[in-house]
Amino acid sequence: MALGRRTEKVEDERGRHATAVPERGYVHEPTTHAARNEVDAEEQVTTATPSASSLARGWIGVFAAWIGISLAVVEVILGFRLGFLLAGANPSNGFVDFIYDISDPLAEPFQGIVSNRGVDGGTFEPASIIAMLVYLVAGALLIALILAMRSGLAPHGDRVVSSRTRHRERVAHED
Repeated sequence: MALGRRTEKVEDERGRHATAVPERGYVHEPTTHAARNEVDAEEQVTTATPSASSLARGWIGVFAAWIGISLAVVEVILGFRLGFLLAGANPSNGFVDFIYDISDPLAEPFQGIVSNRGVDGGTFEPASIIAMLVYLVAGALLIALILAMRSGLAPHGDRVVSSRTRHRERVAHED
């Protein structure tokens, strides 16, 4: 019977972690002559090295995240444009003028598909809604394509875990 165990964690020069559990003591039972198979040490070695595919997967994920952030910014800008037009916001206001200036190139390709209508002192511009939908679908498809490319890169050799247990045989003696 083991009286106690301690765990030792060791890291070697290649970054591998080993865990050893050596036996501290042994107490024999006076009435038994049976052989005992005691654990001398348990060791688990974990090796983690980044492979080229895992690095590529990481950069592809970062690229997809940037596309998602850019898509969100475009959607917010077009949403502000639509809201300001519907509310009849003052175009000489600095912020409203800024939103109109940066959203004009985004909405321009969709002008004329459906005509604008006046609504309670404001203007309903369907081109802004169409632009939002087109950019949303295009961005979602692009992100899906990028993430599909990322999942195609298999993470071979990223992590190796091996375990070893050494046993020693002990014989109980009568006292």
